[in-house]
Amino acid sequence: MKYIAIILPTIVAILEIIADILFKEWAIHAKKIPLFSGIILYVLATFAWAFSLKYQGLVRAVLIFGIITATVAILIGIFIYKEQASPLNILGIILGIISIILLEI
Repeated sequence: MKYIAIILPTIVAILEIIADILFKEWAIHAKKIPLFSGIILYVLATFAWAFSLKYQGLVRAVLIFGIITATVAILIGIFIYKEQASPLNILGIILGIISIILLEI
C-alpha cells in the first residue's frame, strides 16, 4: 500500500500530460478527436487524483504530483519534441527524484 501513494499521482501526472499533448494537437490541427480524447483523459485523471487522496495527505500528494509532472514534461520535451535540456533542467529532474525518495523515507 505504501507505493500506491506514488503510483496514483504518477498516473494522474501522465494522464494530464498526455491530455495536454492532445490539446496541443487539437490547437494545431483543429481536429475534434484530440480535443475529446484530452477531455476524457482529464476526467480520468481527476478520478485517479480523488482516489489517491484516500492514501495520503493533500500536501504530500500535491508535492509528488508537481515533481512528477515537471519531470515527465521535461523528458517529453527532450525525447519527443527534441528540445534541449539545460544543465539546470537536468539538475531539477535529479533533485525532484531525490525529493520524492526523501518523502518516502
